[in-house]
Amino acid sequence: MVLEDHPDVSLKAVSPALLAVLPYRSGAALEIGVVAEIPAHMVGAGLGLTSEGGSIHLQTTDRAEVAALGLDGLRLGDLVALADTDSRYNHGYLRGARAIGVVCATDGPRAGYGPGIAVLMTAPDGALGSYLEPMANIADLMGVEP
Repeated sequence: MVLEDHPDVSLKAVSPALLAVLPYRSGAALEIGVVAEIPAHMVGAGLGLTSEGGSIHLQTTDRAEVAALGLDGLRLGDLVALADTDSRYNHGYLRGARAIGVVCATDGPRAGYGPGIAVLMTAPDGALGSYLEPMANIADLMGVEP
């Protein structure tokens, strides 16, 4: 799939049905509504898999930092933005890039084992943005009952 109005945005693990319900604003950049933004210094490749088949994980056991960033209340299904993260061909740091993902794994006691995030889309150079949307959870957006 390609977004005709935003061809620099690479779609990764997003179905047409999910894409249709994502909160967004379209302008010079595509902006996606997210519950939280995760700074680049906390982003890592998790289990070491590629962006085509693996997830990103928070790389810290610093609970005070997690709480200060408002990441201690993340739920499965929450949409999050990954700052300065490029996942077009593999996960890595790239100033100005952004990835949007969904929390897909719960927290763990060791750095790199959660919360896990599956990347839905990514782009370099400011082509993809985000804004805070407290209700941006895919279960709610898709009407999935618990």
